[in-house]
Amino acid sequence: MTHFFIAHGLPLLFVVVMLESFGIPVPGETALIAFGVLASQGHHSIIAILRFTAAWVAGLGRMPWWKFLFWNAAGGIAWATTVGLVSYYAGKAAADAIQRYGFVAAGGFAALFVLGWLGFRLFARRLEERL
Repeated sequence: MTHFFIAHGLPLLFVVVMLESFGIPVPGETALIAFGVLASQGHHSIIAILRFTAAWVAGLGRMPWWKFLFWNAAGGIAWATTVGLVSYYAGKAAADAIQRYGFVAAGGFAALFVLGWLGFRLFARRLEERL
């Protein structure tokens, strides 16, 4: 399956993100992250609901099309660059850590993340009850 994504690389990523930008609910952000991780492993690829909902909100608010076009393009470029770079470097770091420490350490990290998230939710709920 990875071979398919490596072989079709940038054209496939371009089509998925373009379709998402048109308002079709496809996993554009997930694809961008996946291609960033693949790029971090040396595969020569480069690398939401909120993105296509913004178009509807702008239309309902009667935003001029030229203003929406400019800000949508600027936001899309910033979003794609940020997500691509973060997934590239985080993917490389994660792959290096898994290679060095194994999947047990990755599972331990995931468990710590989930426990931290649950602890934060519990703390927030108790704080909310006090107010």
